[in-house]
Amino acid sequence: MMRVLTENRFITELDREAKLYIGLPDSYDHGSSRYPVLYMHDGHNLFSPEDSYSGAIWDVQGCYESHPELKEVIVVALSCSNLNKGRGRFSEYSIFDITLGSAFGTRPIEGKGKIYLNYLVTILKPEIDTRFRTLTDSDNTAMMGSSMGGVITNQTAVLYPEVFGRIACLSSAFYVRLDDICALNEQADFSLIHKYYMDTGDQEEGLASKNDYLECNGKVAGILKSKILASKFRFRVIQGGIHHESAWKTRLPEILDYLFE
Repeated sequence: MMRVLTENRFITELDREAKLYIGLPDSYDHGSSRYPVLYMHDGHNLFSPEDSYSGAIWDVQGCYESHPELKEVIVVALSCSNLNKGRGRFSEYSIFDITLGSAFGTRPIEGKGKIYLNYLVTILKPEIDTRFRTLTDSDNTAMMGSSMGGVITNQTAVLYPEVFGRIACLSSAFYVRLDDICALNEQADFSLIHKYYMDTGDQEEGLASKNDYLECNGKVAGILKSKILASKFRFRVIQGGIHHESAWKTRLPEILDYLFE
């Protein structure tokens, strides 16, 4: 089974504590091979029910155990920020300021996504590449996220396509700044992207209404479809798909197969 290392650290750039999760493939300790790396968000929801806020996880380990045919990769993820009752997560997972409902207060949430991404690109990735046997080029470096994690993953593809060449955005909460996100993608050059996966469920609800996920993901997908070759881009509407870790867990094997085929 995939071996998961965990480390607690203070991230000065983000002014917060974080837990770092590093999933090493079964074969890692039995050879000298180098591996692609998949960077994910919300690391607390990936491996351990005890770390998850709700007890529901993507179960990345179980995915690879049940699907040994999948290409082995190193999985790296930080726990999200829970500062200010969750405002910190929205802040780090968006490069734009956003305003949410009254549950998060009336003042806008400052978008610190560029600071978060700069930390991943200039500090965390070089550290991972030094400590572990990784394949460091963009063709072997991927990013995947859901909800706001999908938002920052999309923005990563725009800002750092030379670093992260394989992208997966699940159930992305593009509604938080749809017009700006659309403009950002319309101006982007995706020629360096090797694979790009997007999806949304047709029963998604969260802070947005059910149709918001379908409409905003469809709109962003339409832009990407016009800019990325069909052989490199896939958008799916998941029948019955809900906004929950249990749903993302179910489709994880297929996404990994597509991303690293």
